Amino acid sequence: MEQATHPSAARAVAVWIALLVLTAATWRLAYVDRGAFGFFVGMAIALTKATLVALFFMHLWDQRATQRLVFLVALAFLVILGGLTLADGVARFPPSIERGPPLPVPRR
Repeated sequence: MEQATHPSAARAVAVWIALLVLTAATWRLAYVDRGAFGFFVGMAIALTKATLVALFFMHLWDQRATQRLVFLVALAFLVILGGLTLADGVARFPPSIERGPPLPVPRR
């Protein structure tokens, strides 16, 4: 039987600080008009935060490859089901309103 190793407190604090920095970046991004590019930056930040949480606070970093594979397969099924749901919604309800000029964005 394997000995259970406990992750160091310094690593947990470092990950927590990284999550705080990424949260501040998300908050700051909300006040900057980046257009469509802002969506992709926000999603990249969210994906990075989710990866940090899964790897370190769900202890996947210290686990065997089999347990990581189970997590990745479950995540793949979640992405597939979400994609199919979105595709169904787009196919059933096409936009019925023509697009006009973009609305002005109020300055904060």
